Amino acid sequence: MNEALEGSLYLGLPNIIGRNKKAMLGFIKNKVIARINSWDGKFLSRAGKEILLKTVIQSLPTYAMSVFLLPLGTCKEIEKLMASFWWKTNSNKGRGIIWMSWDCLAIPKDEGGMGFRHLHDFNLAMLAKQDWRLLCNPNSLVAKVYKAKYFPHTDFLSAKLGNNPSFVWRSIWGAQDVVRLGATRVIGDGTTTNILGTSWLPNVHNRCVSSTHPGLQNNTVSSLMQMDNRDWDSEVILDLFPTHEADIILGIHLTNTIRPDFCAYQLLQTEKPAVPTQNNSGFWRKFWHLKIPPKVLNLLWRAITDSLPTCVNLVTKYVPISAQCPVCRTQPETAIHALVHCSFAADCWRSFGLPINAAASSSFGGWFESLQQTGDNDQFGTKRILL
Repeated sequence: MNEALEGSLYLGLPNIIGRNKKAMLGFIKNKVIARINSWDGKFLSRAGKEILLKTVIQSLPTYAMSVFLLPLGTCKEIEKLMASFWWKTNSNKGRGIIWMSWDCLAIPKDEGGMGFRHLHDFNLAMLAKQDWRLLCNPNSLVAKVYKAKYFPHTDFLSAKLGNNPSFVWRSIWGAQDVVRLGATRVIGDGTTTNILGTSWLPNVHNRCVSSTHPGLQNNTVSSLMQMDNRDWDSEVILDLFPTHEADIILGIHLTNTIRPDFCAYQLLQTEKPAVPTQNNSGFWRKFWHLKIPPKVLNLLWRAITDSLPTCVNLVTKYVPISAQCPVCRTQPETAIHALVHCSFAADCWRSFGLPINAAASSSFGGWFESLQQTGDNDQFGTKRILL
C-alpha cells in the first residue's frame, strides 16, 4: 500500500514523506524549473523578470512551506535557479554571469538590494504562523492533538522534539526558536505563567527571569501580586529579584480586569547578521520612487551596485578580453567611465546642459547621488535628464 501511495499527492502535497526529504519535496523545484523554462525565448527586461520572480516563482512553494520545513539544499537550489534566470540575457545559452550573490539581492530595496526572498527564512516564517496558532488557540483540535502527543505537561515554547516525531511536527517545531525570539507572555491574573523559564518580561535583551532565588521555583507570576489588590507586591519583588529586573517587573501595568495570560508576538530578525550595503541614508527609498521607466531604474541600480558587464568586471570574471574602453581606448571601462567620464558619454551629458567633473567621484553611485545636491535638477537630476 505504501508503494502505491509513494509519490502521490493530496491537496498538492505528498501523502507520504520518507527518509529522503529532498527527493520527496523535489516536485517544488521541478515546478520552478518548468515555469522558468516556459519563459525561455521571451524578450523580458529585468524589470519584467523581477515581477515574474516575485509574483510567480516565489509564490509556488508558499503552500508547501506552511506545512513542511523544506531542506536547506532545496531552498538554495531554487534560489540559484531564480538568480540564473535573473542574470541571464537573451544572448546567453548558459546561465549567464552571476554579478551579485542572492544574499545581496535579497536585501530590501530601501537598503540597496532587489527585495527578493530568502526562501529558508520565509519557510520558517510560514511555519511560525502554525506555531502561533498552537500558542493562541490551545483548545483547537490540532493543538490538543499535538499537545497530547508531544508536550502534554508544558506549553509549545517548552516542547521538545520527542521520540519518532512526524515530519509535520518536526517542521513546526523547527520554527520554535523564531517564535521564541518574538513571543512574550502578557500578564493578566498571572496564574498560568511560571516565573522561571517563561518569556514574560517586556525586555528586548532578556525576556526570561535571570534570578535563581530558590523561592521562585515552581511558582507562578500570581505569587508576586498582592492578595487583595490588583498590584505587584513590591516588597516581595525587591527581595527576590536584582534591582534591574525588579524595576522591569514593577513597571508592568496590571489591568483591573482579571484575565488569563496570553501571548503577544513580534517577529524579530535582528539576530541575522546584516549584509553591508553601499548606502542606507534614505537614498534608495528615493531612488525606487523616481518617476522613470522600470527598465531604466533597473539599469541605474545595476550601475550603482557595479553589476554591469563592463570590461573591467568581465575581466574579474575571467572573460578573456581587454579591460580598456572599446570607445575611447584610453581608460579601463568601469561603470563610471562608460556612463560618465568617457568622451562620448560626457558629450551626451553636456548636451543636456550637465557639466561633468571628472574628479568629482570615483564611482557611478557617488556621481549619481551627487546630482541630488544640484539645484537645477529635480528628483536626483534624472527626471529631466533621462526623460
